[in-house]
Amino acid sequence: MNPVLRAKSEKRQRHQPQDDWRRAQDLRVVPTPAVEQHGAAGKLVTIPEDRPRGLVICLMSGFTPGLTGADPVVIALPRNPVTGDRMIFRVQQIRFRMETTGSTSSRILVEISQGSAKFEARTLAGLEVLANEYEETVTQVAQRLKTNDLLRVNVVKIGTSSATWSVLVELGEV
Repeated sequence: MNPVLRAKSEKRQRHQPQDDWRRAQDLRVVPTPAVEQHGAAGKLVTIPEDRPRGLVICLMSGFTPGLTGADPVVIALPRNPVTGDRMIFRVQQIRFRMETTGSTSSRILVEISQGSAKFEARTLAGLEVLANEYEETVTQVAQRLKTNDLLRVNVVKIGTSSATWSVLVELGEV
């Protein structure tokens, strides 16, 4: 059924507050075997549960660091959202970008800590945006990541006049 017509049809049905509770209970008890989303031309597309998943993590966005050193923000890699199982990821790319270039280079390390409450840093990748450049991308990262691994950015060098930094880590499920 056309998504617009379906939405109008659902609005016509009488809404009962207990229906919301029942739907929430059904979602918790029975995991859905596929994800539905609207694709091109409004068609409903079903994506199989076993299809490899991707994940983009934004470690820094629209931020200009004032000091060098490790960012206090640490992000843990998630479990499978449908089954709750642990996942293994490969790094597809890490992108370090700035909207305002500097007259000198800027350098960061993307660090990982595996399975510890305390962040024990190991370098996943180092990226350097050269003077008068906007972006550096790394695609050759051999390290596999897994659920509950921690990621953060460590600012090594802040280029003169560089501003509005973004660091994106793109992962694919193995």
